[in-house]
Amino acid sequence: FKAGRRLKRHFAAYGSVVKVLVAHSTSRQPGDMPGDARRRPSSLGFVHMASAKAARAILTLGQEQEVEGVLIRLQRFER
Repeated sequence: FKAGRRLKRHFAAYGSVVKVLVAHSTSRQPGDMPGDARRRPSSLGFVHMASAKAARAILTLGQEQEVEGVLIRLQRFER
């Protein structure tokens, strides 16, 4: 699953995307051999837009948006 690429492609329609960070988690199933951990996207990611105008345009579309058939929830991030 290429979540970072999909998010970048989706949000690039609104402006230049500086960086996409997607947290991944690893899990092991009972009986897996050591080193056979499975990597999967978690439910947390960050999309850094080049301009505040682009970020505002995305946020005005609503807190829930569909990206390639997957419903995601958006929140504004501030330091």
